[in-house]
Amino acid sequence: MAASTSHLDYPLKLFNEGLHTKLDDFKLQKYLIQQLNYNQTDASILVNEITSVVREDKNSVFWTAVEERKAPHLVNVMLQSVDPSERLRFIQIQAGEDDDLFDIAQRHLETFRQILQSVSNDDERLQLLQMKDIIDWTVLHHAAVYSAATEIVHVILESVSEEICYTLLGMEDNVKYTPIHIACMQTNYEVLEMMIRLITVEEMRYNLLQLPSVFGYTPLHLSALHDHTQHIRVIADSVTSQQLIHLLRITDDERSTPLQLAARYNHQATVELLQDYQTKALIDVALRQTNVSGENFTYYPG
Repeated sequence: MAASTSHLDYPLKLFNEGLHTKLDDFKLQKYLIQQLNYNQTDASILVNEITSVVREDKNSVFWTAVEERKAPHLVNVMLQSVDPSERLRFIQIQAGEDDDLFDIAQRHLETFRQILQSVSNDDERLQLLQMKDIIDWTVLHHAAVYSAATEIVHVILESVSEEICYTLLGMEDNVKYTPIHIACMQTNYEVLEMMIRLITVEEMRYNLLQLPSVFGYTPLHLSALHDHTQHIRVIADSVTSQQLIHLLRITDDERSTPLQLAARYNHQATVELLQDYQTKALIDVALRQTNVSGENFTYYPG
């Protein structure tokens, strides 16, 4: 015997009337969700009935479900009710303004995970995660700002291939800051560490760390500027000695290296750390060259 759906009659009637009487949309959708017993069968019936009347009204139902945090089944059923070929477009409409995609991730991480899993392949996930808001930021830019967002970063980067991770981490805003640049300006280093760790190809990791902003700042410049010694360790320990020497020699638009930038702002601990890394890297490179040539070498610090 089919389950009774009489408890859905009134909310559906109210919805249909609301289409014609212009009832307050948010209050209407909130009421509809509150009528559910929060199980997947009811959610599926409600979504199917509503979308048979007017498809675009999924928008407000979707967002009310996310904001209420009481109807995760409804979010999932709505995603599954959309044809796979149209699912990406549907999600893009939902998350097309401001920082809405990151807002979903902050409100309910499991719902965010469902959204990523509902998109059928890596190319579509890339299109979704490349979306930018009005300040030219992707969801990863926003996640880099918050020390508590390590889980969000993990969910995003674990959902795609390493090549797509590389693309997402190299996305630039209007001043050419990537998510890695943003992470270097925050006090918590764990987001930066996670971003770098998930890129295992040495050359790809190095390329991301030498990207300059419009001011010529690399991630190492920004770490030095903000006196973030732990960030510097994360960067320095993720590259070869030869690569580190190059990163330490890159100059910004004012012709300052990361070390010179730290010295200018009297960040003594950062200056000493950068000098230490520079010395060790130069010695390591010289030793490797000596091992290859069989010749002695003389090290001149500076």
